[in-house]
Amino acid sequence: MKKNHDLKPLLLTPGPVPIPEAILYSLSKPMIHHRCSEFEGIFKHTKTLLKKIFQTDQEVFILNSSGTGAMASSLLNTLSPKDTVLAISAGKFGERWAEMATAYGLQLLKWEAPWGQTVLSEKIRSLIDKNPQIKAILVQACETSTGVLHPIKELAALTRDNPDILLIVDAISALGAVDIKMDEWGLDVMIGGSQKSFCLPAGMSFIALSQKAWKFNESSRFPVYYLDLKKEKIQTKGQTAFSTNVSFIRALHAFLLPLEETNGLKKMIQKSEQLSKMTYLFCQSLHLNIFANPPSPSVTSIALPSHIDGVKLKKHIEEKYQVMLGGGQGKLKGRIIRVGHLGAISTDDLKRGLKSLTLGLQFFDPRMVTKKIL
Repeated sequence: MKKNHDLKPLLLTPGPVPIPEAILYSLSKPMIHHRCSEFEGIFKHTKTLLKKIFQTDQEVFILNSSGTGAMASSLLNTLSPKDTVLAISAGKFGERWAEMATAYGLQLLKWEAPWGQTVLSEKIRSLIDKNPQIKAILVQACETSTGVLHPIKELAALTRDNPDILLIVDAISALGAVDIKMDEWGLDVMIGGSQKSFCLPAGMSFIALSQKAWKFNESSRFPVYYLDLKKEKIQTKGQTAFSTNVSFIRALHAFLLPLEETNGLKKMIQKSEQLSKMTYLFCQSLHLNIFANPPSPSVTSIALPSHIDGVKLKKHIEEKYQVMLGGGQGKLKGRIIRVGHLGAISTDDLKRGLKSLTLGLQFFDPRMVTKKIL
């Protein structure tokens, strides 16, 4: 099937997300030097605004890397070889924590939930009690590959008053869509990424450490150079330890500036919740099940009937309707469709995307869709 080029392409994945015109304009501005006073002021203000999204008083560091780079930085700056970590795996990105820990020579304990299911904090409490040598719990706030939301507040309650264990949270697909209170809940490390709620291309990540995590940093014995957060403390002066991605940071500043009002973050979260609810009602109308339990507001994973091939469905929708939806990853390939609710995705965007999904399902099984639904 040939692509329908008469339609404007629509990105409806859980990252990357559509980039608004104002951000594209900012990205296209003439280059300035990263050591000049103009940029230093922008950089400092951007970092101040990031603290509001992280809901922290700690420094939020900006790294020239994908979110995976910040995940690596979180381990290399707080732990030491042979330390024991507990990786919570309930999807592809939970598996990434486990793979990364193994690659760095950490002693891995792994708690696995069926993909689409969340972690039970009582089980983690029991594991901590039985394994007092655990130095860190590694978890996603939202497991993007399945759309499940993990109980971060409850997990933080297990670690916040224990000086010997950290809670390290990959919040890349949750920040800006889920209310996560880093300081109030007691998270020790939190990580974000540019290509989700921040409406930028991939390639920049964010990381913040609690005071407890900085104490771990003092005794960390991993060799680290490029991702060394001690070097990046120079960011408080409006500079970075290495060459700075000026265009990305100016665009991030342009995105964050309108959110400076007190309820800016709240509005972002409410919008994602609204889009999530719209998608839930859509699934109900077609008798489709939500795959994740509980689902995250940032992405809805829709379980497809066994006779529908998700790979073919996704390709059909892209070619005929110019709508890009997320597919299943790993063992879920062909079994689910993921609909993003992050960043600049609007209610009109979502309506168009769900309409295209309806027509795609009708194409593969006309019995699924009635005239009333159309």
